[in-house]
Amino acid sequence: MSPVCPNFFEKLHSLHNPNENELHVCMLIKLQFRQTDIARLMHPSRKAFLPSEDDFIRK
Repeated sequence: MSPVCPNFFEKLHSLHNPNENELHVCMLIKLQFRQTDIARLMHPSRKAFLPSEDDFIRK
């Protein structure tokens, strides 16, 4: 991630102190993964992912 987006993690931490799960989701979003793919990777069901996505939008 660093060669492509050199200050991604520093910038993210300056805006919000993400936990490990949030950090993984942010990386996948930055890498342009689709929401359904992120849900499949991070959670057992897409429905479980939606509240987490809403939290990111508010932050």
